[in-house]
Amino acid sequence: MTIKIIEQEKQIVAKVSGRLDIQEVESFCDKLLPYAKVSEKIILDFSELDYISSAGLRGIAQVGKEISKNGGILNFYHLKGMVKEVITLTGFSNIFKEIDTL
Repeated sequence: MTIKIIEQEKQIVAKVSGRLDIQEVESFCDKLLPYAKVSEKIILDFSELDYISSAGLRGIAQVGKEISKNGGILNFYHLKGMVKEVITLTGFSNIFKEIDTL
């Protein structure tokens, strides 16, 4: 998994590629939790994410919980394939909205 961070004032876009699973979730949280403490909005760009496991969902929940403590929001961008199916079936799409543009 790789994460490319694009900072835009109080908003960041995190372009996540590869797999978000048990082996990668700690790195995901280590990279994004500091931003969740100071950002108003985090957009997770999943256009290049190929796989997500329950551990990956737990990581997303941690980041979402942290940003909401400070009144911020977390959004998804460009969900596709199996990742979109997992996000939808688990109800994460009801908690964190998918946006159409960056």
